[in-house]
Amino acid sequence: MAQRLEAGERQAHQLVHQQIVKLARVDMAVFFRYVMRHMQTGQRVEPQAFQVEWCSLAEQFDRLMILAYMGSGKSMWLTVALTLWELGRDPSLQFLLVSRNSELAEKLGRMVALYIEQSPELHEVFPWLRPDPRMPWNSHQISVVRPGISKDPSVQFVGIGKSFQGSRLDRVVLDDVLDWSNTRTQGERDKMWDWHQTSIPGRLSETGRERAVGNVFHKQDLYHRLARNERWRAYRFPIFKRDGSSSWPKQWPGPRIEARRQELGDILFKIQMMCEPVDIGVIGMMFRRSEAAYVDAFPAGLGPFCRRWDLACTEPHDGNWDPDWTVGTKMCRTADKKYFIAHVERARTRDPLGLIKRTANADGRGVEIGIPQDPGQAGKDQVQTYSRELAGFRMWSESETGDKVTRAMSWSTQWQHGNAILLRAQWNEPFLANLEAFPTPNVHDDDVDSSGGAFRHLTAGVVAYTGNTGTGWHPRR
Repeated sequence: MAQRLEAGERQAHQLVHQQIVKLARVDMAVFFRYVMRHMQTGQRVEPQAFQVEWCSLAEQFDRLMILAYMGSGKSMWLTVALTLWELGRDPSLQFLLVSRNSELAEKLGRMVALYIEQSPELHEVFPWLRPDPRMPWNSHQISVVRPGISKDPSVQFVGIGKSFQGSRLDRVVLDDVLDWSNTRTQGERDKMWDWHQTSIPGRLSETGRERAVGNVFHKQDLYHRLARNERWRAYRFPIFKRDGSSSWPKQWPGPRIEARRQELGDILFKIQMMCEPVDIGVIGMMFRRSEAAYVDAFPAGLGPFCRRWDLACTEPHDGNWDPDWTVGTKMCRTADKKYFIAHVERARTRDPLGLIKRTANADGRGVEIGIPQDPGQAGKDQVQTYSRELAGFRMWSESETGDKVTRAMSWSTQWQHGNAILLRAQWNEPFLANLEAFPTPNVHDDDVDSSGGAFRHLTAGVVAYTGNTGTGWHPRR
């Protein structure tokens, strides 16, 4: 009797399982719940009400813009999961996934590829969704088995402004394509718009769809211009609901939101968490000299210090009388979270390594040395060379990603709150002048890169926090 009951339970469980798999082929919310996994824990993700709303909007509109706060899951839902679901339903579709640079686009592409390669749940729902062994499968493109013959890939991953293959596109996803660098000036904003208009609309098929996901920076940026087109539908999903409560209390409770606000500062919080553009007039006021403190001598026993370098290797010459500087900022962080800047070394030299070695010997072995690491093998080789030449000193390297303004925001926040303290010296004036001018186009940002890198290193061990109904968003025409 017990065996018959157990067999009946197994059969009932199998029937329920089969029904879920069948439903996942037609309902994206069910698909997400069954197939998708949390990137860190590997556990199934329970969709939030606002995420389910995204699914509904994606099915309703063929030109859709979702502005949602950082950490809301917008890329996982609207780029990765929706691409997998649509491709599983129709393997003949051709996708283009675009992000603000090639590195981020390839990261999204790797996630799509890994699910197709390794997810048993995805293979249950769409058993026919498999890599095509006849076509390339790499960091730029993938192709799945599909009816007929096509020379173009199933999914391509490119940075904004880059070229791509094919004359036909069925799905285009713009995922976080905007940042400070491509929205700061009218020329950059026009460049983004021109790339989109010459690359995307003419290639979309008759039943093609385009989604834009991310946040806005300026009222004349690409997303605002698209949203002014009557065919587009744009929705905002900020961190706060209309009643002022968190849109996702379990993931984003009030204390975490406030910690995020303190980390980002008011400007970046408004963009990344409230999904609103900023007045361009605030840019250029990130580092005011009046917001820093100044002392004639540091307290005894202050330290340990680090010196972070921003590298250049050009001296003034015909054709370039104003090259970049090699700058090294010596900084320490105190227990009460103040940032003391003891010295800034700056020079135009063809031998930055020699300058760093001389400065390191003057600083002593107790001062850790940091340098940026450029992408690719050349950057790795440079770090190895510097490491050998600076044997006996502690050294770290940092791969710099994203645009400069975003990288500088956390450092700017501390500066604006009066937490930067400078030792009065002759180096103050050029250092402050360059920080105050940032991020004015064509003005050197070496001092910001150097001091910001020191700040990031000193705070690397500090924990920082990296149902809502969408509101219709209709920018003024």
